[in-house]
Amino acid sequence: MSLTELMARQARPEDKPYIMADGKGLGLEVRPNGKKYWIIRYWVNKKERRTSVGAYPGVTLKEAREKNLALRKSIESGRPIGFDAENFAAVAEEWMEKRMLPKSADSYIRTLRLRLDRLIFPVIGHMKLSDINSSIVL
Repeated sequence: MSLTELMARQARPEDKPYIMADGKGLGLEVRPNGKKYWIIRYWVNKKERRTSVGAYPGVTLKEAREKNLALRKSIESGRPIGFDAENFAAVAEEWMEKRMLPKSADSYIRTLRLRLDRLIFPVIGHMKLSDINSSIVL
C-alpha cells in the first residue's frame, strides 16, 4: 500500500527509527526525535545505497516520488548520478548509520545528531564533497 500525505503527517516517533515504505525504494524514515526524512534505497553494482531527498514536510510526497523516479531513470540509463550520494549530508548519514549507531551511547548520538542538523547540514549539507575545502569548514 502506498503512502498518503495524511499517513506521513500522522506518523508518530517511536523508540527507534523506522521506515514507512511507499514503494519502488522510497520510504519515509521517522526518527525518535520526531523528524521525518524521505529516503530512497537503490542498488548499484549489487550494493545497496541509501540517499535522503529531504525532510518532510519541506519535501512533499509528490516531490519525493518525482526525485525517486529521476534517480531510477538515471540508473536505468547506465549512468547513475548518485542522486546527492556525493553530498556531505548523505555521506554523514551513511557514516552515522554504519559507524555510530551500532556502538555509541544514545546520549552521544543525540548530541551528534543535534549538531549535524542545526549547525552543519544547513551550511554544507547540500555541498558535494569535492567542493568542500578547509576555508569553507572554518
